[in-house]
Amino acid sequence: MIVIDYGLSNQARDTLAQHGAIIHSFHKEGAVSTQRMQDIARIIRSAPYDQIMVCDAGDLIFQKDISHLFEQDKEAFRAACEGMSQPFGVYMKAGMTSSDMHKIIRASKASV
Repeated sequence: MIVIDYGLSNQARDTLAQHGAIIHSFHKEGAVSTQRMQDIARIIRSAPYDQIMVCDAGDLIFQKDISHLFEQDKEAFRAACEGMSQPFGVYMKAGMTSSDMHKIIRASKASV
């Protein structure tokens, strides 16, 4: 398991490492939801992985064994849907005009 660290305590890092986790520490430079994707790309470019599972939930560590998922449909792209609306919103950066914000909203709706 690879853990992306944006500020774990030393104790948490040590405990995860003792259980075999590979820890990649990064400096948080913005929205973690965006930075995480860039950092995942950096990590997977550095080593040839056969399969990758990205989970945005540290609590999975404490659930039952999920290794069997890596044996199912190995040649297909697999995804799971949570079945709930995501709390996405639009946030204006300082200096962004209202008309620019509406252009972004229209463009994002058109691309769906």
